[in-house]
Amino acid sequence: MKADLLRSGVIVAAIAVHGAGCQSKSSTEAKPVSAPPTASADFNDPAVCAGCHSAIVAEFATSMHAAAHETADPIFAAMRTFRIEREGVKLSAKCERCHSPRAADGGKAATSGVTCTTCHNIADVVMAEGKRGNEVLMPGPAGVLRGPHDVAAGVATIHGVGPALPAIVDGTTVCMACHEVEKNAAGVVTCATGMEHDRNGASCASCHMPEVATANGAASTRPTHRSHAFVGPHAAWSSQAPGAGAPGLLAAATTLRGELVGGTLKVSLHNGSGHNFPSGFPGRLAVLGMQGFDAQGAAIWQNIKTDPMKEHPEAVFNKMYVDAAGQPVLAPYGVTLTRDNTLKRDETRQIEIAVPTAVVRVELALKYWLVAPLAAKTLQISGSLAEPRVRLKATVTR
Repeated sequence: MKADLLRSGVIVAAIAVHGAGCQSKSSTEAKPVSAPPTASADFNDPAVCAGCHSAIVAEFATSMHAAAHETADPIFAAMRTFRIEREGVKLSAKCERCHSPRAADGGKAATSGVTCTTCHNIADVVMAEGKRGNEVLMPGPAGVLRGPHDVAAGVATIHGVGPALPAIVDGTTVCMACHEVEKNAAGVVTCATGMEHDRNGASCASCHMPEVATANGAASTRPTHRSHAFVGPHAAWSSQAPGAGAPGLLAAATTLRGELVGGTLKVSLHNGSGHNFPSGFPGRLAVLGMQGFDAQGAAIWQNIKTDPMKEHPEAVFNKMYVDAAGQPVLAPYGVTLTRDNTLKRDETRQIEIAVPTAVVRVELALKYWLVAPLAAKTLQISGSLAEPRVRLKATVTR
């Protein structure tokens, strides 16, 4: 869509552009909003918002939304470059839909990722099939920002206000503009968080934007606010995010336990999150490592030494795509999803494996990779982002 059409906020025109074949999931009735007192302010620049919403802006600065642009996210940058070299520069516009959705506004929006206006300066979310980012986030009037709470017209603000925006209130609709479902050119599903999520269960915000026991800044009259750190798996690799370097959300929704019965180790792994594990970028990987010790404390057994897929594939949680020749490829180029061993929402996976009877204690460690080793090698990603972090630990004794 052209920028001037998007800025008009005319939902009827937006539906016409998407075409009759798309399923509309419009969430917002037309309601009046106040005129913006300071229409000239660049609300794509989080610094403009900091004076009134300091806590939120500080949280946002640590988030992957703030680092969504290719100049700030090495993994996205590597994938983008890899694909542009093979598919042409036209691909960049598709990436921009979600990684810098307000770039057409110019200024700070060009490189600021998913800015404040991306979610708060919208009139509606008109969903088509799959991830469409800025194509389905219908911008509202310039300088008008709305959130999850009603703000009466006439309240002194530097931007226009209005009633609560239903697409934000429900904690899920606005997220699905970029996190729903994506298919590659062969029609194979790659990113599938939206398919995995139970719309009747907990919202995205309930886990990824938990309540914080402080006001959001000087403008707030409420004692709490939802965190805008948009906590996710990247926090374990971050030096800035709240709880940096800790498992955080990676461990919050998962339980791991086991028992030793004779010569058998029985492990139970439960995924209590609202979607599969791992989810999102299909290059992610989790591996459950097991190490056994004898009565003297010596390590005498482990389930994986060098090659998880050959030695213990049941302990590997991932997706694998192959090309027409049956060779492993990155998800955008797969013609078949040949393996999906991710844990489904609310699934408990039971894993049994033989161990030496001399083993009296087993240490379990669930390791998580943002980018699986083969994908990291293909994309030439190295350093800490290519290394795993331990998500969860448990000890099993006789």
